[in-house]
Amino acid sequence: MKSLRNYSFILTFLLISACTIEDSPSLLTTEEEITGQGDPESLMVLGEKKENPFTIENVRSALDFLENKYQKENRRINCSNCSTSLTPTHRYVKFRPQNYDQLTALDLTNYDLWDYPLDVDVQYVGDYYHDSGVGQDGITPFYTLVPYQYPITVNVPYDVISDIYLYNEDDGDIQDADPWDPTYPGCVDPTDIEADCPAAKKTLINNTLEATKNLDEMGIDRLDLYNVMMELSGNKDEILDPTEEKARIYSTNTVAGTIKVKDNSINVDVPLKGVLIKTRRWFKLRRALTSFNGQYSISVNYRKKAIVSVHFTDGSKKIRGINNVWKFWQFAIPVKKTIGEFSTSQLQNVSYTFPYNSNPNSNAATQWVAGHTWNTTRDAVYKNGQLGINYSADALNIWVSSRITQNASAPMLRTLFTTSIISSGLDFYLAGVSGPIGVVAKQILQNLLPDITLRYGNSSGTTQSTSQIVETIYHEMGHATHNTLVGNSYWTDYIYYIVTNGGYGNKNTSGSGRIAVAEAWGAYIGGLYGSMYYGSFSGGA
Repeated sequence: MKSLRNYSFILTFLLISACTIEDSPSLLTTEEEITGQGDPESLMVLGEKKENPFTIENVRSALDFLENKYQKENRRINCSNCSTSLTPTHRYVKFRPQNYDQLTALDLTNYDLWDYPLDVDVQYVGDYYHDSGVGQDGITPFYTLVPYQYPITVNVPYDVISDIYLYNEDDGDIQDADPWDPTYPGCVDPTDIEADCPAAKKTLINNTLEATKNLDEMGIDRLDLYNVMMELSGNKDEILDPTEEKARIYSTNTVAGTIKVKDNSINVDVPLKGVLIKTRRWFKLRRALTSFNGQYSISVNYRKKAIVSVHFTDGSKKIRGINNVWKFWQFAIPVKKTIGEFSTSQLQNVSYTFPYNSNPNSNAATQWVAGHTWNTTRDAVYKNGQLGINYSADALNIWVSSRITQNASAPMLRTLFTTSIISSGLDFYLAGVSGPIGVVAKQILQNLLPDITLRYGNSSGTTQSTSQIVETIYHEMGHATHNTLVGNSYWTDYIYYIVTNGGYGNKNTSGSGRIAVAEAWGAYIGGLYGSMYYGSFSGGA
């Protein structure tokens, strides 16, 4: 049995274990070069805070008003003092992580997190928002809805902003479900027939639907109630025209489109498959995964503008990014792109293609790389199936970085070691990084251990091409597949050999056969799958 000391030595050179297409370029060494000044075009700008019409207090007041109105009109309803029977459906919560341990713990809950308030106007739609109240480098708060009956157990400071009451204001929206079920965090969309969430489908607590049924049983016109709620809260611009509404109440309303990513090696836009699309207006939060052809369709009725964004997660697998312009706290959050805010007429075709960006330190480059990395990890599993290899890529932690880390690797840290013995390995991964960014990146990595890593900046200071990224990720997925099939003991010995020999040694070194087998997996899979992928395109590489 190897000693704990030996395992710490293993980690010192852990991430040297994977082959890469090119040699390591020199790493950044000064804090000024690393931190950058930020990308102003990706910063969200908020407007005025609105009075929340969905608070339980406002809904009860609106229901009291409506009950008195119906009585004066001699309109029959099936309740007396109707508002007393209303209970909140959700809590509107603001989480305030104070350190990076708390931030990563919050991310692991898989709550439907938003980095800006849900009851504030958006003046400029960017990729992220940073609350000025926490300082330039502080961790911005996150906002979400929690079904009322669920306890909040994550050890992160939070405020319940308000208890709210959500229901579907028209019949065309009656089948909408709650945005998530935290009991089954791996299930992104329990209402999606494609989702592998049978337990969530069976036990989903649909507070919104129950609230809707309750109002119907009372004999309350939901549209009337909605308009009174808006009137009482001072949101008169949200009041709906009953005449117009009756004409569309049974119509099918969707947010739909196609998401792609540019392959600059063959100048083709390829579909982004199985990635998360999120939409919202007020507290109406909806989500879906894109299909094999990059399309998505969300059945929801937004009568005013709604925001649409792409997130590189499916509830279990996540891609996180480090570049020179994002705030430190963003390292722990899956890479995302806010496509924009769209009117009702535009929402039925919200499509986007991630463009290539030659500057590896830009947000656009990180998002583009995340797109190809995401597709390639999925496609590697598909190609494994074609060759009879039984492997799935569930729950992978994938890190992509611009320049500040070592080359690509497949350390599969979460399957091998606990966080108490990974410090030296992470130091190697972050070799050459000084200043606050190195401290923060290491702290976050200790909580969200990488399975696969990729540095996508070339030595020339530009972003790698698609073909370089694709073949590298196929290579690393070959290692990930091998790791799963041979088990942790084999993989630990493989890493141990590399450390004790300062690399791969030579063919006469005792144990070199393990290197030959492991690197054969990566080299063969990377080349074979790369040729299979590009061979499917007319005129491909």
